[in-house]
Amino acid sequence: VQTGSDARLYVVDALLKQVKVFSQFGEYTVQWGYQLQQPIDVAVVGGYAYVTDATRDDIVMFSADGVKVGDFGAPGSAPGQFNDPLGIAFDSAAALYVADSGNYRIQKLNGEGGFVMAWGSQGTGPGQFLNPIRVTVHGDTVYVADAARHDIQRFDLDGNYLGAFGGQGTAPGQFGGMGGLAVDAEGYVYATDPTYHRIQKFTATGDFV
Repeated sequence: VQTGSDARLYVVDALLKQVKVFSQFGEYTVQWGYQLQQPIDVAVVGGYAYVTDATRDDIVMFSADGVKVGDFGAPGSAPGQFNDPLGIAFDSAAALYVADSGNYRIQKLNGEGGFVMAWGSQGTGPGQFLNPIRVTVHGDTVYVADAARHDIQRFDLDGNYLGAFGGQGTAPGQFGGMGGLAVDAEGYVYATDPTYHRIQKFTATGDFV
């Protein structure tokens, strides 16, 4: 779920291969999904919606009313290519961050899809990934949820590692699974745990609330 500058809610329906749009009060507005095969996540900025498609291995760009205006990316591991792109988010400067799960990295692009930089590799060390599925940005911090590591890692906007929190388990602050990831206006981090049917709240640096 993402909120646009028009306060509308954009929801990916992966089963029906659509994006559905609602008013801020939950009233259904429109749905669209031209050429989508496996939509996973959506990010909205500047009146456009960017949708990751894990089967196409690309990002499809729509107007706010659902008209396809372009796409970028292709299957592969080169800069700007994707292998199972999942989470997607923008920073305040409209730079785009994509969880390129199958390539164990985060890619940073401009709004037209131009490659800026990437970071990450396969592994369990700081700044490495096993299955990055969601990414969100708040201020100058990028948060990445990894379903296989069962944690959330923090980076600056240039990909420098800042820390991690979480881990596998049932205790407060641990995860059995990773799902959605969001940050509110005050900087609190919210992460869904579908295995244990709960949402956990953390401070910006990962302290359990």
